Amino acid sequence: MRTYVSFGYVVRVYADDNNEVWIRKEQSTNTYTIRWRANSQDTTFTSISVPNGASKIAIGYKSGDTALFLNGSQVGTTNTDVRAFSVGPNTVALGSTGFDAYFRDRIR
Repeated sequence: MRTYVSFGYVVRVYADDNNEVWIRKEQSTNTYTIRWRANSQDTTFTSISVPNGASKIAIGYKSGDTALFLNGSQVGTTNTDVRAFSVGPNTVALGSTGFDAYFRDRIR
């Protein structure tokens, strides 16, 4: 995904209100905020710098284990940072309502 001057939600992986992760691009900066919610416990990573140009996001999930990577670097490396979901994710949403052009020419 490529950085852009706009802001909004980049991606949301969702199982239910107690098990989800979202990544948001902050306004007028090249930073992301990531919220990881698993089994009703939140972990928030703020001010994650991203370079101009393309960024790669990967979310891995298997029963009892999860991982999040941004540009090849793992975000949250312990079980207390990125906990396993108690319910398996079943929805991936790209973008934010009201930001229709956010992904135009930005997904590769």
